[in-house]
Amino acid sequence: MAIFASNRIKSLLVLVMALGLAACASEPPKPVLDYNPDYDFYQIKTYAFAPGKSIGADSLVGNRVEMAIESEMAAKGIKLVEADKADVLVRFMLMTQNKQDIRTYDRHYGGGAYRCYRCGYGSGYRTSTEVQVKNYTEGTLVIDLADQKMDRVVWHTISKRKVVKNRTPEERDALVKEVVGDMFAEFPPL
Repeated sequence: MAIFASNRIKSLLVLVMALGLAACASEPPKPVLDYNPDYDFYQIKTYAFAPGKSIGADSLVGNRVEMAIESEMAAKGIKLVEADKADVLVRFMLMTQNKQDIRTYDRHYGGGAYRCYRCGYGSGYRTSTEVQVKNYTEGTLVIDLADQKMDRVVWHTISKRKVVKNRTPEERDALVKEVVGDMFAEFPPL
C-alpha cells in the first residue's frame, strides 16, 4: 500500500511540474536588447529606413514590419523623414531557419512485486526510452537603429519565434505588431 501511495505522489509531482513547464513554454520569448549606454536616446526626433540596408523588406512580412515600426516610432513621438534628414536610420533583417526539437522520455511499465522460479522476488517495472523529433521553422527579426552622424548602431534588438504557417493575413498583422511592440517596449532605454 505504501509503495502505491508513494508512486501516486511521485506521479502527481511530475504532472504538476510538467504543467508548470508547459505554462512557461507558452509565454512568447522575450526579445534580446542591446544598446550604447552612453548614447542620448532622448535626442532622437526623426528617423528613416536605411535605403537598401534591410533584408526581407520587399516581402509581405517586411511590409508588416515597416508598418509596425512606423506605429511604434509615432507612438514615441519620433517622426519619419527622408534618410538625409534623419537622426537615426532603421534597418531590419528577417530570416528563417529550419530546426528540430528532439525530446526523449523514459516510459515505465508494470508495477508491484513478482515471483520468478529462479530469481525470487523482484520488481515488475520495465522501462523504455521514447524519442520524439519535431521539425519546425524559426523566424528571426533583427532591428537596428544607427546614428546618422556617427554611422554606428546605437540600439539593437532580436526576436525569435516559431513560424506558424496556417495563419490568416489579419493574424499575421497582429503577430508582427505584437512582436515589434515587444521589441520596442523598452525604447528608449533608461
